[in-house]
Amino acid sequence: DLACVADARARDDSIERAVRSSDPELRAAAMRGLARMHDPSEESIALLSAGLRDPEPEVRDQASLGLGALGTEAPERVAQVLAGAIASEEDVPTRSAMIRDIGRLRTDAALAVIVPELRSAEPRYRAAACFGVAERATAGADVSREIRARLASRLDPSEPEEVRFACAFALSRTT
Repeated sequence: DLACVADARARDDSIERAVRSSDPELRAAAMRGLARMHDPSEESIALLSAGLRDPEPEVRDQASLGLGALGTEAPERVAQVLAGAIASEEDVPTRSAMIRDIGRLRTDAALAVIVPELRSAEPRYRAAACFGVAERATAGADVSREIRARLASRLDPSEPEEVRFACAFALSRTT
């Protein structure tokens, strides 16, 4: 079972085999297992990065989760990899997850990807950007007065509820 392998924090051949499977559910489970491992090794990052290019949205979503889960342990290039995936992602729920996940890296490069999404025409991207800021703030990373003002502007009643909720949550996490 891939979850047991991941919980043991020991990558073995079963995850590598699952990543290469023709079954998208198995590939997604492999990405989820890698995410649970929080392993910043080159091998894990390469597998997760490859998952961002999978034809199935659920696999890409789980790969993004795994890269974001590396948090401050992620090499700087992980933010670039996720930024590229966000730029090319066409599936709205998957792109939303990627925007949230890049916030978990807590880097300035990640923030540079998140902030423009606060102005996106797509409400789910705006909500994801708010959650991305919340991830950064929860870890104690600085959130500027300007970004806090942008979050506050999204509390307007004309915004969809999911955006208002996400931005209120983010503001509750900032200092």
